[in-house]
Amino acid sequence: RLETPAAALALLGPPTPVAEELRLDQGVLRGIAVERANGLLEPVLYARINDAAARAVTVEPPVALAEGGCAFRFALPLLPEDLGETGLSVTLHLIGQEAPLARFAWTRAGASETERRLAELEGRLRRLEQAASAGLAQAQEELRRRLDIQQERIDAFIEAAASLLLDRIARDDPPADPGEAAKAALRGLIAAAAPEPPQEAPRRLGSRVEIPPTAGHFGFGWHAPERDAGGEFRWLADRGQVVNPEPDRPLAGVTLETCHLYGAAEPALRAAFDDLPCHVTVTPAGPYRHQVRITPPEGAAPCRTLLLEALAGGSPARDGVSSDARHLSMAVARLVFDYAD
Repeated sequence: RLETPAAALALLGPPTPVAEELRLDQGVLRGIAVERANGLLEPVLYARINDAAARAVTVEPPVALAEGGCAFRFALPLLPEDLGETGLSVTLHLIGQEAPLARFAWTRAGASETERRLAELEGRLRRLEQAASAGLAQAQEELRRRLDIQQERIDAFIEAAASLLLDRIARDDPPADPGEAAKAALRGLIAAAAPEPPQEAPRRLGSRVEIPPTAGHFGFGWHAPERDAGGEFRWLADRGQVVNPEPDRPLAGVTLETCHLYGAAEPALRAAFDDLPCHVTVTPAGPYRHQVRITPPEGAAPCRTLLLEALAGGSPARDGVSSDARHLSMAVARLVFDYAD
């Protein structure tokens, strides 16, 4: 005894129903199909109209036949646009059966071979249009999906960047001097996000030319200019270079004033005009300030660059003093070139 459609299908094999009646009634294609062997069939039908995309067909529950098997009725509503210049073509298919269940064609009387071919071309054109529409919809969906992924990545990048910037100010492990750590974090944040400050021109007073900390004459070895309550200054690393604003004039000496020191109680450095070693004299100039006088050994001479080498310095982060990872030696607040002419 067969109790389920699956058992009947496994025993009897694929169904072979036959459409015994097919008619067009008030815009609906109706028909009756008879299956002689399988009385437990659960038919699922679809139709291709003018060889275009598939459309579902309404199927009533099958009715068992006395001699075995079953019969079922089906219906397919048609649309006005289904009727073309050359007529109408409908092919009914049963899922599980390779061959079509039935075919229905409506054409003008006396249609020629050319008109039949035209109908085939119309069907192919509709298939191409539907395929193009489906491809466009799929491309739009893929583009939307990629844009959503890209926006998610941008949002994640912004969130990560904001977290890193905030972490540089608010750290989990506070150092020994929170005020110094906050200043160092703020300096790093400003250096990373703020635009470069405008370069200030040298100040000329007769035979003297003063180079402000924001001038572009500070070459390699100098950190970006900073400001505190005492004014602007630049930190020197272990060695640095300053370009002479007037290299053709005989240079009698250079005077620089320091406002901060790291790793020393007073400035300790070597100096040279180009490759000519010079004398260095250090004198106090006030609280935490020193004046350094640099003079050539054999009188005034022209030079292109002033070279400085600090003999004391270090990194606050490496020494555990603060989170500032720069190498610091002395901070110069004022630098003056004295010319002999």
